[in-house]
Amino acid sequence: MNENESNTLLESTVGGVNSSTVEAMDEEVHDFNGYINDFVDESGRFNYNHESFLGDTAALNTAGLWSDEESEYAESEEEASSTFDKTSTQKGSEVDDNEWEEDLKAAVGFRRAKKSSRGRGRVSRADMVPSVEVQQLLSIANRLFAQEGNFAEAQKIAEEIVRIDNNVIAAWKMLGECHRQRGNERVNIEKCLIAWMAAAHLKPKDYEMWATCAHLNESLEFWDQADYCYSRAILAKPNKENLLNEYIFNRSILNKDHGSLKKAAEGFRQLLPSSPFDVSLLKHLAEVYIRIRAPGEALNAFETAWTHYYQYPVPPIGKSVFDLPALNLYAELLLLDHQWSSAIHLINRGARWFRGRKSETYWDDYDDDREWDVDEKRRKVDATSVQESSEETYHLPYLLRAKLGIARMKIGELEEAAHHFSIIKTLPLKYISGVLNNIAKAYMEIERLDLALEYHILLSSYGPAQNIHLWFDMGLCYLELKEFEHAQQCMEAILLIDNNNINALVKLAEINELQDNRDAALAIVTSIIELQKGTSENEKGDMEVEGRESDLGSRLLINNQRLPQDGWEKRAQISRSKEEARQYKIWKTEHTQRRFGKLSELFENMQNDPTNSETLNSWLNIASELIDEFVNTKALYPNERKARSKTSLLTRHVRIHSLKDQLMNMINRLNDSITHSKWGDVDLEKVLHTKMFRNVSIDSWFHLFALYALQEAKLGTVKQAYEVLKAGMATPVFEQDPIKRQNLRWCMLACAIHAGDSQTALGPLRWTFTTFQFRQDTYRLFSGILSSGYDCSRTFVDSANQKFLLRLVKLMDQLINKSSVPGAATLSKNEDGLATVPTSYDPILFLLYGHIMARSRSWIPAINYYSRAYAMNPDCPMTNLSIGLAYIHRAMQRLSDNRHYQILQGFTFLYHYYDLRSKAGVGEKQEALYNLAKAYHFLGLEHHAVQYYEKVLELSPMGALNNFQAQQKEGKQINSTYDFSYEAAYNLRLIYTSSGNLNLAFEVTKRYLAY
Repeated sequence: MNENESNTLLESTVGGVNSSTVEAMDEEVHDFNGYINDFVDESGRFNYNHESFLGDTAALNTAGLWSDEESEYAESEEEASSTFDKTSTQKGSEVDDNEWEEDLKAAVGFRRAKKSSRGRGRVSRADMVPSVEVQQLLSIANRLFAQEGNFAEAQKIAEEIVRIDNNVIAAWKMLGECHRQRGNERVNIEKCLIAWMAAAHLKPKDYEMWATCAHLNESLEFWDQADYCYSRAILAKPNKENLLNEYIFNRSILNKDHGSLKKAAEGFRQLLPSSPFDVSLLKHLAEVYIRIRAPGEALNAFETAWTHYYQYPVPPIGKSVFDLPALNLYAELLLLDHQWSSAIHLINRGARWFRGRKSETYWDDYDDDREWDVDEKRRKVDATSVQESSEETYHLPYLLRAKLGIARMKIGELEEAAHHFSIIKTLPLKYISGVLNNIAKAYMEIERLDLALEYHILLSSYGPAQNIHLWFDMGLCYLELKEFEHAQQCMEAILLIDNNNINALVKLAEINELQDNRDAALAIVTSIIELQKGTSENEKGDMEVEGRESDLGSRLLINNQRLPQDGWEKRAQISRSKEEARQYKIWKTEHTQRRFGKLSELFENMQNDPTNSETLNSWLNIASELIDEFVNTKALYPNERKARSKTSLLTRHVRIHSLKDQLMNMINRLNDSITHSKWGDVDLEKVLHTKMFRNVSIDSWFHLFALYALQEAKLGTVKQAYEVLKAGMATPVFEQDPIKRQNLRWCMLACAIHAGDSQTALGPLRWTFTTFQFRQDTYRLFSGILSSGYDCSRTFVDSANQKFLLRLVKLMDQLINKSSVPGAATLSKNEDGLATVPTSYDPILFLLYGHIMARSRSWIPAINYYSRAYAMNPDCPMTNLSIGLAYIHRAMQRLSDNRHYQILQGFTFLYHYYDLRSKAGVGEKQEALYNLAKAYHFLGLEHHAVQYYEKVLELSPMGALNNFQAQQKEGKQINSTYDFSYEAAYNLRLIYTSSGNLNLAFEVTKRYLAY
């Protein structure tokens, strides 16, 4: 065999080894090679005098990714030299004669000898030894590039190397460098990126190369590919943690800026364990979660950082520490998560900390925000507790003040919120326009549209703030306030700017409908239909009218033509045919009956499977359509012009899944209205006589109203439940039946109780006082509903309630004494014309009114009414407890005449209360002991309080073992639900701690409070 034949045989053998290796490589890289070869073939055809590259090359140069210095290529030269060293080593050690013979045998078809499993494993393509020819070409290319600077020739040689063997990393890196040295044109950077991406795939653990490619992709605005490169750099697991965090952070920023918000949030969360107090990281995390509407997900991270920084007496100074913008963002998250009280607490503490007044915690004892007033009218407190502070330390940044005001508004403190907003309104509009818009939206959320309109009008006077959204919100406010002319002007102003604004057109149609401009409303609806058909071909056919019957019903009063299959008509013309109106009435009746039948089926399914949300939604959709149809029938609201106008707005709140459904319902309402006005579709007298509407009994309609309202209340949409019930109360169809009238009020009360809405509950409660006068259950119901919580407490002592109950007390005095009492209530009569006249005083009414006086801290009137109740029932434990506490509280007031005497009187009643409760049982005795202990504790007589607290603990199941066994034997064990041991132990611990006896405090905590 001559030398040439030997070389040919050797090349074929090596080629076979390379082929078998390639087949086992990653499929992704294997496919990439074909693209690379095409790239090499096409590379010579590019015109390099291309337009300038628009990427940020200065940033790349700063990052060390772009340079014209030859020394930058030292790494490639070192790689080439290391390749030569690797080759010489393998020639001396690995390629021996035996292996040479095995290769020759395999080339001519003999089976290769089986090698031992030990030794070197699988070799990656990047680590394979290039051929001698490739090594020589690399040496030449290195010399041309690094020493002579002949980049064009070096590029040609690098392309030749890649053509021969595309697994040589050094060749790909050199090829990229050659393209990079040609200039900053975009085409050069793209070719450089392709070459370096190939090199990175050949060596997937080279995280620096992946990071370099990611930066180049970002500069070229290849966002998805940049994300891929960052992910590969992270998978390469850099040996330095700061590099890994940098790659994760950069990828998360990239995802955040280009819409992959969930991936961005996941990345930022990966960095939290290593940087839990990095506020810049928390700001990015909060921004992402706000955009995906999950603010609560970021609160734990902010709470951790806030707790860490707040331990310092003053805010630390430095980079990425907790600053005022971070506090503002934290408060924003709390507001978005509906944590109003937490937001108030945070803003007050945080702003105080940044103003250098962290130690002034006594401001937390006030229920208002007098601390941040611009004057000192409310801020003046006891001089002994105030430190010398400058006026600037009481200035609150207006962004935080706005959030504080909104939080106060959300918990019902409208006066305090208005005080904050009045301060903000004094600032220039160019700074506060965004804040005023947020305030207006917050007022709209709590349905105080009159106040929201005030801020919208203020914003409308500032040119840069005027936009479609502002005019639309103003129009909504005017519409809710029944100022239809102004609402129409707002919507028409929007249409002057954007005549295809669907939302404005829909509201304009509603305004015309409410003003009985039915022709104009129908014309607007038709124009919306045409606009929808012209702008969205994909939505064609979505508007279904429930089969042929719906097509017939809509056809009868719209142009006397069959509706097309998509459910829309080109132009809605009102038909005046009496025959068509009669047919429409028949269809409407049948259609209503079918929907009631469908409701019955769905309700049975709901009873069998209460967790099926799809069935519930279907039931609610059909029920809302039927209620909407009932409410918008004018004949059922004959003397309620204003009430009907209000209930017509119900159509905006029903469960509509699409705009087309909403428009179709509006067409149906207009058809009903036209039919009634023209031909008298519904006769109220006939409905009252037959007790049928649309061939459905009035009882069924009533049950639909009540059940729909209760379902809405359960789902949390209690305001819609209120509107439905108010609509039911406004029609004589239900109001003429006393049972239905009462049940509607009870449903309203049930919805208010379920929602915890004490203000709305007042209406039904006063109705019960008037309807069921002098019934003790009504007083108990009033106390039971307004029994706990801050909102209930404020409602309980409301001045209107106080005056209402006082008039009842005066009426009782008038009826029993048979003498006229000024200001007494009117005696109400029942359905039979009879009235309940009391023959004796009711101690519960006196006790209830005394509670209102006591809650208002009017102790003298409270004692007066408690005494009247005591005179009628001296052995009532509640009366004795109430009058005893009233005397003690009166004794602690400044203007008390004889403090010691009043305290003695108070304890006389308290001990009588103790005697009465002790006879009732062990649990009642424990309750009485606890109240006595609290009374002594309140007066500062802690040595007496300790004795009674200890007696409470002795009666507890956690007390002495012998006492517990005795209670079990007597069958008088205290129920853990009514056990006062926890409260007694906590108060006892406070006494021990304040007196310095930490050992006893620890023992009490360990035994009774630790779990």
